[in-house]
Amino acid sequence: MKFRIILILSICIFAARVSAGGYIVITSTVESTKTIEFFTERVPPPEGYRYITDLKTPKRIDAKIIITSKSDFSGKKNRYLTSFYRVPVFRLRDNISDISIEEARELASHPESDSKLVFLEDGMPPGWKAVSVGGKYPFQKDYPLTVRLYASIETKDRSVAKWFERIPLPFGRQDRIVWLSFVGDIMLARGVDSLLLDESGGLKMVFGGTIGILRNTDITMGNLECVASLKGEKIKKSYTFHFNPKALIQLKEAGFDYLSLTNNHVFDYGIAAFEDSLNNMKKAGIGFSGAGKNIIEASKPWTTNVGGNRIAVFSVGAYPAERTGFSGKDYRAGKGKPGIIWADSYFMKLLSKETSKRQLDIVMVHGGVEWTSKPTASEKRLYRRFVDLGADLVIGTHPHFIQGMEHHGKGIIAYSLGNFIFPGMEDTGYGDKSIILRIGIYRNMVIYVETLPVVLKGRGVRLSPLSDGKNRILDRFYQLTSQLESGKAY
Repeated sequence: MKFRIILILSICIFAARVSAGGYIVITSTVESTKTIEFFTERVPPPEGYRYITDLKTPKRIDAKIIITSKSDFSGKKNRYLTSFYRVPVFRLRDNISDISIEEARELASHPESDSKLVFLEDGMPPGWKAVSVGGKYPFQKDYPLTVRLYASIETKDRSVAKWFERIPLPFGRQDRIVWLSFVGDIMLARGVDSLLLDESGGLKMVFGGTIGILRNTDITMGNLECVASLKGEKIKKSYTFHFNPKALIQLKEAGFDYLSLTNNHVFDYGIAAFEDSLNNMKKAGIGFSGAGKNIIEASKPWTTNVGGNRIAVFSVGAYPAERTGFSGKDYRAGKGKPGIIWADSYFMKLLSKETSKRQLDIVMVHGGVEWTSKPTASEKRLYRRFVDLGADLVIGTHPHFIQGMEHHGKGIIAYSLGNFIFPGMEDTGYGDKSIILRIGIYRNMVIYVETLPVVLKGRGVRLSPLSDGKNRILDRFYQLTSQLESGKAY
């Protein structure tokens, strides 16, 4: 009984202490909204104390922590916490990926309507993208817009002062920019597979200088526009493509981690070849989604974790029926039925259920109208719907021409990346001109959006050179992007 009374009194005294005081207010002189959160996530308050950020609180303040970008603040020596990073940002439509250090410093003092500096940790405003500075990115050595953060404490409470002194600073950070590369249609028939399997340098002959980009990206993705199998018989279609599945190993060697299969050529040689393709993809260690031996398997997104980012990739078909009568809708996966995921009500429910704010959600969609440079109104509505349901990135293929990109809500839509490997595109107008889309992410947020121009030549692809920083392919891509933003891209 005596012990119980002592215990109750102890609890009451502790509760009275917290209710009567025990408050540590945290303020920041740094513009970023994340500095206080960064501190409180890593350092719990001492026992019996609570963090607050409202200086107008009527409670007694026992201590005040000030976060600043100055090592000596108001004459008080601060402790170094960590570094934050400011990044220059421009509109998504702007054909800019890098600025000089001098230009970045000018932005710091004279922000413009279409360019400014923001903190990386705060993420991108909708419709904006970050650009590198003198070829440097946050977390790299000598990045010129690094902001060192410091903290000091004001308190008469010795226990709180000692607690602050014992905090193990600076904070270690494993963060970095994670890079994703996306390319358009990859078609390995018409002799491309034979060239890839040529041990005397077939990989270099097909991919040229792009291979350095594909390999030096954390995750590289594209659309495999053919059947990865030599089994089966041609079905009734305008064009049918298949290739020696041994060439998948060469795609893996080139840097590809994921290939979309929900296109209009994955069934060119029937269901048996389709299932064989799935097995061959698995053997080669290349990820895919939206295709499977049944609806359950086809419904699973491909997921991976890179640099603290969780990434989920969905794939879906949305292309129109051919004049021959072939329709992807007829090949939808079902219970015990091999096939693909289609852009119908089932996929909408799946996307709404599986997307999450704790990951970066990507939809690879094969849709639109072939040989066109602008998405249709219905295509825009559909792809925007994907974003409304949780997609952060929507990457389109099928038109064979590049189309523009736009932001919608919190997401970015690239309507068509055109072709990447596809013999026979030289005389189609724009079918032999394309881009590699590079996306830099941080904490599941899209930060950088960069484009590299490429030209298809025979059975391969080559980087298209810049002239004084200009390139006709990029000029066209950003013109199409501006037209989308202005509403003229119908």
